[in-house]
Amino acid sequence: MKFETKIIDQITRQLTVELSLDEFLKDYQKTFDKFAKKVQIDGFRKGKAPISVIKRLYETQIKTTYLEDNMNKYYKIGIEETNADPISQGKILEMKTSEETESFFIYEYEVLPVDFEYEYKNLNVDFQPEEYKEEMLEIMINKLLEDNAEEEHSDNPEETPKKIIPELNDDTAKILGYDSVDSLKETLKESILKELENNNRYVLNNQIATAFSIKNSENIKLPKAYVIRMGRNLVYQHTKGQMTDELLEKLTDDFLFNLAEKNLPALVWNVAYIKFAQDHNIVVSEDVLNERLQSIAEMYQITTEEFKTKFSGNLQNIKDEILSDCCLDYIKQFCVFGTTDDTASQEIIINTEQTVKPKRGRPKKT
Repeated sequence: MKFETKIIDQITRQLTVELSLDEFLKDYQKTFDKFAKKVQIDGFRKGKAPISVIKRLYETQIKTTYLEDNMNKYYKIGIEETNADPISQGKILEMKTSEETESFFIYEYEVLPVDFEYEYKNLNVDFQPEEYKEEMLEIMINKLLEDNAEEEHSDNPEETPKKIIPELNDDTAKILGYDSVDSLKETLKESILKELENNNRYVLNNQIATAFSIKNSENIKLPKAYVIRMGRNLVYQHTKGQMTDELLEKLTDDFLFNLAEKNLPALVWNVAYIKFAQDHNIVVSEDVLNERLQSIAEMYQITTEEFKTKFSGNLQNIKDEILSDCCLDYIKQFCVFGTTDDTASQEIIINTEQTVKPKRGRPKKT
């Protein structure tokens, strides 16, 4: 077999699979033999009819069966041999089969864009970080005291127990695990500041990614099959993996597309940041990875090594998330803050011409 891949555009590829005469005849003969064993023709015993008679009566059916048996097989071989990474199932564009000369099959499939230009400087980002306020500490303290309130029951069993909220003093602080009221306030304030820092970082990164995606909306195309697949992932994640493959199959492509379309800037960035990292030599060091893993492990109250063992399947996703953050940190230094980008009204381009279906099966967690 011979294989040739042709680049049609940023996200579309054509694969040509050419068969020699011997290769075609070998596969065609397998189909013919299988068909001949089953066919029943008047005047002949089952499976004993002459080849010429079978071909004359069932040539169309045999050719159809041959295509059903081999067309997808040739496509899979071609994808493997050309090291392609399609985002959609291929569709046949053209084919020629012959018992005298070479045969060929031409397929078309979609891929994620890998060769595109982008702009990342002077992105306008209207970001206002949330600042610390004393009321935040007061709310957290009151919540803590309420959670540790005691109930006072009356002699009447029908009455609702009265909550006795403890006073905020050193004795109460010690009962709650702190040395004093000052220590309690200091610890809670540190927790609030850390949460604010994380939330502000998340919001800022999201705004930068959105600004980048909108700015490059004409440069980066998204295959429709990819958007549909991300819609399927969203359903899987929001149902916490409880939705079966059978139920997932019942969701229409249009429904999944419309669901994912609401989050298009994130989808564009998910495609773009890998290339951006490669172009700017951005990598995730082991120290940075371990620092993030340690932070996550502390949330689960386990060691970093325990987390690596227990959640080994999530390590690549975490590393990808860190790489994305590193790319956004790099872009951040070139952003213009405090203004709104006029390109916010632009639409992100999606290739909707393809009518292919995405690969089936349970989607990976992201």
